[in-house]
Amino acid sequence: MFKENYAAMKIKVLITISILVIVLVFTGNWIYGNISAKKLDVHLQQLSESARPLYSDIKVNPLCSKIIFKNFSIPYPNSTYKIESDVLCVNIKHREAMEIAKTQKVDKLTGLSLDFKNIKLSGDGMPTFVSEELLFDFEGDMSQVKLAKLEEQFPEQKQMISVEIKEGDWIKPKLKNTNFVDLPIELPEIEYAYIVLLFNHANKTMELEKIRLETAGLEFEGETELSYFGEGLNDISISQINMEYNCVLSDSLSWGDSNSSGRYTVQSFSSALEGYMELNENGELQPALSQLSFNLDLKDIKVEYQGAARMNMEAQLSMLGISPQDLWVDEISLNAKIGDGRCVVKNTKLRLPLLEATLDANIKLLGDGIDSTDIENMELRLSNIDSDFKMHMKNIERAFGLKIPSEGEDIVLQITGSLKNPKIKGIHY
Repeated sequence: MFKENYAAMKIKVLITISILVIVLVFTGNWIYGNISAKKLDVHLQQLSESARPLYSDIKVNPLCSKIIFKNFSIPYPNSTYKIESDVLCVNIKHREAMEIAKTQKVDKLTGLSLDFKNIKLSGDGMPTFVSEELLFDFEGDMSQVKLAKLEEQFPEQKQMISVEIKEGDWIKPKLKNTNFVDLPIELPEIEYAYIVLLFNHANKTMELEKIRLETAGLEFEGETELSYFGEGLNDISISQINMEYNCVLSDSLSWGDSNSSGRYTVQSFSSALEGYMELNENGELQPALSQLSFNLDLKDIKVEYQGAARMNMEAQLSMLGISPQDLWVDEISLNAKIGDGRCVVKNTKLRLPLLEATLDANIKLLGDGIDSTDIENMELRLSNIDSDFKMHMKNIERAFGLKIPSEGEDIVLQITGSLKNPKIKGIHY
């Protein structure tokens, strides 16, 4: 009985001591955190006005290596760009954070995590980007000394950077008398985006380990690994590219200006690529050592013009007896493979209101670049040609003394030579 009471008492004492230790640790962490927050605040207020962050409150948790800013904003030096966030949570080693704030130099940085809540990136004359959450992570070993030596020597330690975006959107500015130029493509709302970059100089690789983008109508996912020659930025050259991606557009995408270069719209799009490319030290492709497969499908591509641009376009095309709508694309499908020193193109087609075209080819890749190619066989067939357009082509034949090769109602072009200097059988130029 005594032994049982003694054991129970011993457990109670241990529990009591454990609770006291926990309380002391958290109390000490809170006290030290307040002291560190005040020191950090003093250091930050000593920064130049152009680089000084603004915030309504700052808290430090040394135990978790965490710094929390509320109502945070910071300008980008020597510019009008600015970052604002309701809450910024910084995870960094306490010693490294205090040293950076004190010296205003990055003498050593082995890890950094930034978690922005309701972030806004803005600048005069540019679209403002807002996001529900943006996360940035870095793991490695970086300093100003190593950054200064990048041209000659990459750091030996492995480096990792990742960026994650949730619910991001672009807001076009409403400004007058600015130099803002419309972006060539309308930036979509981002539901989710994620990218991870790995750098390992020991085996001379740079890897986009994962890329993912999701919008209302677009999904993209892929990965890429680059192997390289050289020791620093001055002498780096890519030796191999391993790549894989899948991209699907399920909703329409528009870009451009109908009053100048044209307003383009694509209704659907899908593409996939997988394989690797070998390059020599001059950055030239070595086709005999490369393996690659690629396919692309687009549907309903339109380009529209307004005002003077439309009148000019219609006037030019009327000489051929066609209208801008005749060049709208119903479908493009491309399938190609590179392997064993050859490029094979099959089941490739183009459908327009004006005509349909198919292409099949077998090209021998003899060396580096398009100069060293041999088109063993290539056939371009045009069918279902609009009658008015066919008549204009007949007029061109008579005017220039040409005879375009055909089979029945189809135009069939047999192409030989090289990609740089192709020759069409039956046509001399």
